[in-house]
Amino acid sequence: MIEKTDEILDLLLDESFQRWLSGQATEEEEQDWNKWLQESPSNPRKLAEARRVWRAAKFRTTSEPEVGREWTNLACRLNLNAASSETAVEQPSRAEWAYPQRQRRESWMRFATVAFAVAVLAFIFIRVLSPWRSGGPNSAQLQAISTDYGQRATINLPDETTIILNANSTLRYPAVWKPGTSHRFELSGEAYFDVENLKRHPGEAFVIFTHDGTVRVTGTRFVVYDRGEGTRVVVAEGSVAVKSAPAQSTEQVHEVDVKSGRLLHFKRGSSELTPRQVAIEPYITWWQKQFVLQRTPFKEIVQRLEETYGVRVKVMDERLLRRTLSGTIENQSIVTVTDALATALKVPVTREGQVIIFGRSPFRKH
Repeated sequence: MIEKTDEILDLLLDESFQRWLSGQATEEEEQDWNKWLQESPSNPRKLAEARRVWRAAKFRTTSEPEVGREWTNLACRLNLNAASSETAVEQPSRAEWAYPQRQRRESWMRFATVAFAVAVLAFIFIRVLSPWRSGGPNSAQLQAISTDYGQRATINLPDETTIILNANSTLRYPAVWKPGTSHRFELSGEAYFDVENLKRHPGEAFVIFTHDGTVRVTGTRFVVYDRGEGTRVVVAEGSVAVKSAPAQSTEQVHEVDVKSGRLLHFKRGSSELTPRQVAIEPYITWWQKQFVLQRTPFKEIVQRLEETYGVRVKVMDERLLRRTLSGTIENQSIVTVTDALATALKVPVTREGQVIIFGRSPFRKH
């Protein structure tokens, strides 16, 4: 589900919201935004969408921002040329916001100028201009399936391919299947692919398009992940050929084979594509009844919880984020997962609406 553009931009332009996202909110702001999060079922989705843009833009606070440098860096990351930057960005109306108004900090005023430019540019790029869409399959021949937070979908194709779409994800694929149908897909989010029978149809390509490039399959089981911070490919069986999309039309296209047991993380314009050997279970078991962890940083688990369930996770002791966990977790619901994590970390876990708190909450009365 896509939230209204102006509502997400209003959030990103609110300096108090920026502090909340970056973990620098005051006690009062923290309470106000947690209350806002619970006021409407759509607010968690707005938060997740705003967080996605925030992460893609890679905001950072600074007392003396260099606007020109920030603008240039973002344009490079998003593959926008000068003409695109000039014509695509239009300042939205600053109507009275429906979100809580809070006191401003002078040190954030200059940062807000950069945040405004970056937020608008990143948002328009991610939601409107994403260049990978133009290089993908013919849109008129595709159908789309999307999952909400906490949902998964299984797609069984006529050629016996199975695709499991993770929560908060969208997959576009051919609407009509017949002999010779092109196996071309567009993915935003995360999906598990089990491809078995392409050998029956020699010459037919099985290709997944993400913002950062393509994944070409010959018969395998693998996971593709793309949530705005680069594409990750993990192969459980067989191999795939990964090709990074050029950041500019004049750049050379790079391609590499990723074999079983290896992970590749790459971005648009990546010149070095180096797969590495990993313990693959934490990356490929998210759809199974038992979610396997193997020295998985808690920070990565927190990110997956937020992406999968549309919640905000607050960790009271930042040292916990550096902890690694191994073992299996019952993957039935967010309650069973967070309870198991709290037990493993030996800390309390509380739930306040759409906010999950590991450790003692400073706002909880004792």
